Amino acid sequence: MINKYIKILKLYFKVTILNNTNVKGYTFKKVGNLPIVGVNHFEGYELINPKTNKVLYRKIKNWGYIGDGFRSYNPDKYETISIFFFKNI
Repeated sequence: MINKYIKILKLYFKVTILNNTNVKGYTFKKVGNLPIVGVNHFEGYELINPKTNKVLYRKIKNWGYIGDGFRSYNPDKYETISIFFFKNI
């Protein structure tokens, strides 16, 4: 039981703190879309557990909704969203 928690903590540290995207046993997948007017623009990556086909970690840069105004899209302003899903290990 303790070994399982140690494994989870090692994986959490490697993925979230060190930002390692090449983790043995997990698949790296880029996600995102183009900055199109009328669409929420985001890009980032996910680490997927191929056995269960569920997301382990997701890190996304979210620029928000792209409006039709001149200043509605600023490439320097984005929100970083990082989520680690412990249950999908």
